[in-house]
Amino acid sequence: MWFLVATALAGGPAPCTDKNQMAADSARLRALFDEDAADRANRNPDVYKNDAKRIKEILSLQGAGRICTAGDKYLAAGTLQHSQDPAEIKASYDLAVEAMNGHAPNSGWLVAQIFDRFKVARGLPQWYGTQFSTREGKKCIFEVDPAATDEERKTHAIAPLAETYAALLVESDKAGYEPTAEILVRYDLVCESKAWR
Repeated sequence: MWFLVATALAGGPAPCTDKNQMAADSARLRALFDEDAADRANRNPDVYKNDAKRIKEILSLQGAGRICTAGDKYLAAGTLQHSQDPAEIKASYDLAVEAMNGHAPNSGWLVAQIFDRFKVARGLPQWYGTQFSTREGKKCIFEVDPAATDEERKTHAIAPLAETYAALLVESDKAGYEPTAEILVRYDLVCESKAWR
């Protein structure tokens, strides 16, 4: 009864009950996600400007309660994570957790990646080892908290840390060195950590 009264007062179906609107929103979230991926794959020089537009649209959909399914939450989180604002990165993390709880494919990996991005944005060591950058044309990894375990990485479909370090060493022409944090520091392969804002 209360639902019918609320719907009547609002002037239409509540979000996440109108199948046509849900389908349109899902299609739009997929398009935003795909645009984001294409910008990054093509190294679009306007990526940050485009990110700002996509983020604004996703936050508008979220504010209207129109990100409904676990799959939609995955798409929204995957796009929203590219914000430079830690509060918006946190919002993307929350969406990714909801996607994971709703059993959206690959969402455990996304939760780990966004969690790391949130930590790095605050100038803190990341947990899973998913965040990299480049410095003077050379790839580097942001510091990883030594308390994090490979068991935790495994539950989020993240490779063991030694594998991640070994791949970075190979990519940096340092193959054969022991894949440890100390070796990465010695060869200047650890990015500087500082809060973004």
